[in-house]
Amino acid sequence: MSPGGSGGAGTGASAGTGGSSGTGGDGGGGSGAGGSGGGGGASDCNSVTGGPLVEVNRDGSGDFTSVQAAINSVARSNTTPTVIRIAPGTYAEKLVVDRPHLTLCGQAGRAETTVLTYGDSASTSNGAGGTLGTSGSFSVNISASDVSVENITFANSTGPGIQAVALLVSGSRVQFRRCRALGHQDTLYVKNGTQYFRDCYIEGSVDFIFGGATAVFEDCTMHNAAGGSAITAPSTDESIPFGIVFLGGRATAAGSVRSGSVALGRNWRPYGATVYLGTELGAHIAPQGWVRMGDNTLATARFAEYMTTGPGAKPSERAPESRQLGAAEAARYTVEGMLAPWRPTFAD
Repeated sequence: MSPGGSGGAGTGASAGTGGSSGTGGDGGGGSGAGGSGGGGGASDCNSVTGGPLVEVNRDGSGDFTSVQAAINSVARSNTTPTVIRIAPGTYAEKLVVDRPHLTLCGQAGRAETTVLTYGDSASTSNGAGGTLGTSGSFSVNISASDVSVENITFANSTGPGIQAVALLVSGSRVQFRRCRALGHQDTLYVKNGTQYFRDCYIEGSVDFIFGGATAVFEDCTMHNAAGGSAITAPSTDESIPFGIVFLGGRATAAGSVRSGSVALGRNWRPYGATVYLGTELGAHIAPQGWVRMGDNTLATARFAEYMTTGPGAKPSERAPESRQLGAAEAARYTVEGMLAPWRPTFAD
């Protein structure tokens, strides 16, 4: 994300690129450290029962060899819970998930083995004389509501220095478990809606979790693969009480990232909201914690912490416009309270 906004001229290339390429493994991520997708036990997706099951396998043994073709096989007006089970491999497709009530899961049970990747950036041509902009640079765009995702890696293979989204989410009641999002600048765009991430790994360098959604991250890892301005860049509307919220988890960094060089967040829009509760903060976190973006002021931003730990937790040195929550205020930040009336099943 940059002070100039999301750019966004159209969505660019057709969502369904037809085939997939590459072979197995973790490739196409533009990733350094590559976490395991958080803690918790693996789930191989083979125990999923009830409702239609659609199999994707590049070797032709499934129903489809393309993930987009499998998604497109489901009606846009779908009301039946449907599972799309994806065999291990690297699928180079620009994907749009616009069918509701889907579960996408990696068959092998580990996010590293099922990779959805593409290489567009904000400067990629949109074929109409312009560029894709940040919003159109996504590798995967989940615009539908009531979608669950498990054991999948989302990656953008573009190198550093330009906005390039791995995963864009604008649906409501979208949940992720043991997933990874890999990129550099603007890795994960939680554009709007409501989302829940459990035991996930998000990697980037600049504003790599950003947007206006109510997005709750529980026991996740936010990893700086290189130095950058900030982890988050919220654009939360003033009317939305919760923005980007971290419950537990950890902010980590590669050894090359300087101590005290990365902010917890900067407000992309005036009332941007980010809160860290009980999160372990590495030494790369800047003592002031929070910085402004462009002409926005920290006075209107909603930046706060509660009981953060680790070498990057320095409450007495934080920007004066930010807040250290008391126990009563922190008690409001529960999964149930922030996402009501939705209760994500991955939170159980």
